Amino acid sequence: MFEGIGFRDSAVNDQMSATVAEQLSRWIPGGEYQGWVVEPPEGQVVAGIGLSIAQLSGSPRNLSGRPHTS
Repeated sequence: MFEGIGFRDSAVNDQMSATVAEQLSRWIPGGEYQGWVVEPPEGQVVAGIGLSIAQLSGSPRNLSGRPHTS
């Protein structure tokens, strides 16, 4: 994806991929990352999006800083 938008330094892209893979291996099980894909009945993924949830410092209304889940 990044090469397609002009980031062509393969060493940096490889390092970024390794870093992100390590992060996702922690974030997904911990609920700090959610991802979705769009796949029509034909079976080929046509779109995707991911969301990482950052922890904020605590506040009077949210002592832990963690996002509220329902």
